[in-house]
Amino acid sequence: MINLAISVPGKFYTDAITEALEKTGDFRVRLLEESQKTAGDLSMIRGPEVVLLGVSVRQGFTLKERQGVIRGLRERAPNCKIVLFLDEQISPEQTRDVTSLRQARLIDGFLYASGTMEYLVATLESI
Repeated sequence: MINLAISVPGKFYTDAITEALEKTGDFRVRLLEESQKTAGDLSMIRGPEVVLLGVSVRQGFTLKERQGVIRGLRERAPNCKIVLFLDEQISPEQTRDVTSLRQARLIDGFLYASGTMEYLVATLESI
């Protein structure tokens, strides 16, 4: 059983991801509340083996804000795998920056919203 915490913008994505992960029976999913989505609060979570962070142009989910969360998680839970989830069509610059984070090994992976839920589940299982 993989303990996974999710913080993505929008109920549509949250519900779709949660449903796909729970169908497999291999994940214990915890949705992070609004109050836990800031860099300070989110970096204090303990327990998940994987954290799926949504990146968006929306306040609270920008890449700059997520970088603060990533730093906090790396300090407090160095073995936790961090995966970013983004819509690659929204901001090519942001997509390029996420790719750079992966190349620098600051995150463990990233997924595009255009991918299938089956691909998302398989990728998270492999991380």
